[in-house]
Amino acid sequence: MGTQLLSGILAQKLVNEFSFPGLDMVFFCNSGAEAVDGALKFAHVFTRKKRFLYCDHGFHGLTLGTLAVNGCREFRADYESILDGATEIPFGDAARLEMELSQGDVAAFVVEPIIGHGVFIPPDEFLPRARELCTRYGALLIADEVQTGFGRTGKRFACEHWNVVPDIMTLSKSLSGGYCPIGAILYPKKVYRKVFSSLDRCMVHSTTFSQNDLAAVCGLATLQVIQEERLVENSAQMGKYLVERLRDLSRKYELIREVRGRGLMIAIEFGQPRSLSLKTAWKMIHGINQDLFCQSILVPLIMDHHILAQVSGHGKDIIKLLPPLVFDKADADRFIEAFDKVLEAAHRFPGPIWEVGSRLTKAALR
Repeated sequence: MGTQLLSGILAQKLVNEFSFPGLDMVFFCNSGAEAVDGALKFAHVFTRKKRFLYCDHGFHGLTLGTLAVNGCREFRADYESILDGATEIPFGDAARLEMELSQGDVAAFVVEPIIGHGVFIPPDEFLPRARELCTRYGALLIADEVQTGFGRTGKRFACEHWNVVPDIMTLSKSLSGGYCPIGAILYPKKVYRKVFSSLDRCMVHSTTFSQNDLAAVCGLATLQVIQEERLVENSAQMGKYLVERLRDLSRKYELIREVRGRGLMIAIEFGQPRSLSLKTAWKMIHGINQDLFCQSILVPLIMDHHILAQVSGHGKDIIKLLPPLVFDKADADRFIEAFDKVLEAAHRFPGPIWEVGSRLTKAALR
């Protein structure tokens, strides 16, 4: 019906300077969930198929459409009876993916290249194989880069780690620098021509604020800063440095099971300790609530050191680090120093960390 000037310029910059070859159309919206919702609609119209595939632990939004492809069961529980038309596969399981795709009724496979809830990284062969299988069986590959896009993983987009080009890519979050709501669907002209195939279908998919000037200006400014300040390269360099420092801590502290990540998207996973006193405390706090241990680490981290981190999801002993892409060596060293002190306290039982856990446990019981 019309194109605003600034959103047109932003779309052009995304296509010409950031996107993968062939993803030459942009539909703007207001959030990542809206972007995934729209991508699912586009895939259905293009393929005329009704089933979708998604991965366990994958998170794509909380609207009713995105809940259908949400691999986090805690969000789906109240709505299972009205969610239909999608099948879950294990993340990284190419054999199961082929089994489902070979039935010929799948419109699209939607996947986070790196799972945000836990920072789970797929086997190196999984995404290239998924690309091959989707092409073979006539399904579209939708890459949800809402969290992983624009340098978060040390590449412009996480798919680049495996040289995979999706059919449709969804973006949001950092596209405006976090300043205002914006989302985007990047897709090819062949899909556009099927979705918006005639004047009668010009409004087959729309949203009121999709082309608002404020969001477009924020997007243009953000892309300029990412390029001029080389934030993608900084993410790769600082992510490598931070992971190395964290792995040094993992050799020092038995509570850390694994450190993993790409760029500045990093997970610290904890596991049951070996020593008897810590094992007793671990079992006690997990016996009350599976979510409390990480909170026992995060509360002193913010209260005593003014550092904000987050749990990676329900029922997981994983803390996720998503520092801003301007993160530098001094920031990393400050975080490591603070985290070292918190972990040192956590390895004393009884001690202040377990006291925090005890208070959280009592609150949970109330």
